[in-house]
Amino acid sequence: MQALKAHVRRGRVVVDTPVRFPDGTKFKLIVADDGDDLDESERAALHAALQKSWRARRPVEQSPVKSSLHESKPRDDHTN
Repeated sequence: MQALKAHVRRGRVVVDTPVRFPDGTKFKLIVADDGDDLDESERAALHAALQKSWRARRPVEQSPVKSSLHESKPRDDHTN
């Protein structure tokens, strides 16, 4: 089977490259981005798991970049 790239222009499918099929050749078009194949219960389970994960996240401690850079610089102490 040969994959063809095409786009829609004014409601018509237009193939992006020349093709060598005889007039009257029939095609079955399948949209490349057709989502997923989850049923209603699988989709509900996925959303529940995502919400549970979101609620369980731990906040990340953040600090200003300036103080982080100051802490990571090597000290030039000559006190041995």
